Amino acid sequence: MANDDLESAVRASDELSRIARTYASSGFLAWADHFRGVVLLAQGHPEAALEVLRTALQAYVAMRAPDEAATVRILIVDAERMLGDTDAAPPGGLTDREAEVLAQIASGATNKQAAAALFISEKTVARHLANIFAKLGLSSRTAAAAWAHEHRLRRLVPEHGRQHGPPS
Repeated sequence: MANDDLESAVRASDELSRIARTYASSGFLAWADHFRGVVLLAQGHPEAALEVLRTALQAYVAMRAPDEAATVRILIVDAERMLGDTDAAPPGGLTDREAEVLAQIASGATNKQAAAALFISEKTVARHLANIFAKLGLSSRTAAAAWAHEHRLRRLVPEHGRQHGPPS
């Protein structure tokens, strides 16, 4: 993909998928789905890409692989945008990470739970919340949660990553 050689990328993706099936390790399977999603996006198939990218995301979260999970989350947003989901970009001028933090808080997570779910420190969660309050002109956690519900940010919290309450 780095060399803009889609044909080689397809062959590499197919080979990685064969290796993943042979060894059936969660890491190989996640990498295969991740790369297959990248190839499908490059081929202009965002709907198919979403399916394999969501599977890769679940695997990365289960493996506690935060960098890979973050990369796949960005690819998922790209696929949603390709499908015309204008809500894929966070509202209110929030960054993707701020939106993820806010979605965690709106779903009832404490700072500690949000930090664990997003593989960041509690201090980083607190910093993101301060930025969120400033950007949105809000003064409380409750107001921020209400804003998140109003703007449907809870959809950013994957069911498998939640540690509290029923799925949205």
